[in-house]
Amino acid sequence: MSRYRPEPTASDEVIAQVGYDPHSIPEMDEVELYEYLRGITTHISRSVVRRAVQHRKIRGVRKGRKFLFSKRAAIDWLMSSDDEES
Repeated sequence: MSRYRPEPTASDEVIAQVGYDPHSIPEMDEVELYEYLRGITTHISRSVVRRAVQHRKIRGVRKGRKFLFSKRAAIDWLMSSDDEES
C-alpha cells in the first residue's frame, strides 16, 4: 500500500464495519498532528501547523481543554490549494 494509507488493522476493520472512516476519527493533538504531517513531507514546520490551526484552516474537535484533529483533516489541508489562504 501507499505510505499515505497504511495497511488496515483488525480495529480499523471493526470501525469500518460500524460505518466510520478510521482516518476521520479525531485523535491527534497539535503536536501529534505536526509529527504526522512531518512524516508525510519534510516541507512542514511547526509554525506552519500552528498558524493553520489558529486560522482554522485545519478543523479540530474540542475535547476538554484541547482540540483533536483527524488524519483526514490533516491530509485535506495538506492537499488544499494555496489560493484559499487569505
